[in-house]
Amino acid sequence: MASKAKMVSRTDPTQSETAVEREALPHATREQEIRNRAYELYLLRGGQPGYELEDWLQAERELSTNLTAVLQQLLENTTNVKVLRQLMTPDAVYVALNFDNTELKKIMPWVGTHSGPESLAEAFAVIRSFWKTLAYEVTDTIEQGNRVGFFGSFTCQSNTTGKEITSPLSVLARFEGGKVAYIQFQEDSYGTAGSLKTRGVT
Repeated sequence: MASKAKMVSRTDPTQSETAVEREALPHATREQEIRNRAYELYLLRGGQPGYELEDWLQAERELSTNLTAVLQQLLENTTNVKVLRQLMTPDAVYVALNFDNTELKKIMPWVGTHSGPESLAEAFAVIRSFWKTLAYEVTDTIEQGNRVGFFGSFTCQSNTTGKEITSPLSVLARFEGGKVAYIQFQEDSYGTAGSLKTRGVT
């Protein structure tokens, strides 16, 4: 079972938005989203004062859980463009292993910086043509504001050489309006690239 470390921001839980103000924030920041949800909880209690901190903390918990669920759903649907478009902003940035490395790209053509949900789906389709995933485990999750980090490991087998490798894995996602706007993958690129080599060549 994955352990979960949650980091909560410390902002003023007593401030709230009116309905008109909330409608004026289609691209609300994370703090504004929490404030909006806390205000909804306040209204659900009939506007009874004295529970501002409780409402704030509950709103923070709810939205943090939602972000974790969104990232998990994205990782379960990496080649499903329809789902990715629902979970990501249209201009979401996807960074695989590095920002730009032409030498590594010759071996692993999906690495580097990409833009849009479609690019993530295309990259993972290429990845699947190179490897078969045998195991995947998230051991730790960290939530902080509009960011979620997953840490764990995966085991894959090269479709070319049959070699297996187990690598550490980290995923960082930043959210805007509840959707992934930036996602970064890190792994043991030396090891995974090596699994593609046959007698010293790729």
